[in-house]
Amino acid sequence: MTENYLAHYGVKGMRWGMRKDRSSNSSTKLTAKLVPSSDFVESRSIMKKPTASLSNEEIKKVTARLGLEQNMSKLRPNALVRGEAAAKRALAVAGTVGGLYAVTQSPLGQKIKSGIISAVRKGRA
Repeated sequence: MTENYLAHYGVKGMRWGMRKDRSSNSSTKLTAKLVPSSDFVESRSIMKKPTASLSNEEIKKVTARLGLEQNMSKLRPNALVRGEAAAKRALAVAGTVGGLYAVTQSPLGQKIKSGIISAVRKGRA
């Protein structure tokens, strides 16, 4: 007599509670390689040369390229900068909430709270 049963052995190497990412299907994902521009390649090849052997034009090309890259990185902040800004906003809100809580625990805050509660009770009666 055969018994029907369901067996599941899981995915080897996968941790408990983790789900497999279904969006990373290799058949549907297009892998496009980033091809560096000719300006980038040229500036990097010039930078490999000793400084004493560079002409004025080569130095101008490299400094112009590096300046443009630096400006671009300032205009497009990375994830770390965005995360830092979000953390600062969260800490500011937490500081405000903490300050309000401290005021409600002070003797003055207790009097204000009891006054508000009594006013609300009088309004209902």
